[in-house]
Amino acid sequence: MHATSPGLVVVLALWGSVLYAQTVPLVGCESSGQVENLPAPRGESRALPISAGDALGLAYYASADGIGVLGPRGWYCEGNSGSGGSALYLSPSPIRKPFEGFAIEFDYTTSENSGRYEIAEMMGRLFPEYRAFAKHVYATHGFPASRPALSARHSDIPQQDSC
Repeated sequence: MHATSPGLVVVLALWGSVLYAQTVPLVGCESSGQVENLPAPRGESRALPISAGDALGLAYYASADGIGVLGPRGWYCEGNSGSGGSALYLSPSPIRKPFEGFAIEFDYTTSENSGRYEIAEMMGRLFPEYRAFAKHVYATHGFPASRPALSARHSDIPQQDSC
């Protein structure tokens, strides 16, 4: 995690209004990895470019794996990690899987290990010009390249002409 100087004021122009960095509490989330459980990170607060009104109802939740997300104050959190990346879960009630009711899930996928397949699939969906490369990633590791997202017929992402 990166330390933020409490005296630092960040000014951002957003939709014609000026936002100053507001302090929100940092909530550390215990995380489970492939081998061990990791303790929740500790910290006092985070300065973020949000309005003072929003800061009153939000907290910054951080996993032991280093990912974090802004969410409603008072929620429960849990992180986990594997060879494909990390995830952070927030819920207004204690975390039990499968989730019941509202939840926030934040995923960080890395291409270092098994996450490369998910990234290749997303590349094939979002960037049709890279579909052949995505199929190659699957084929070189013994997986069938017949996933729907790698098909030229599959497109659940709306296409937009460049401006």
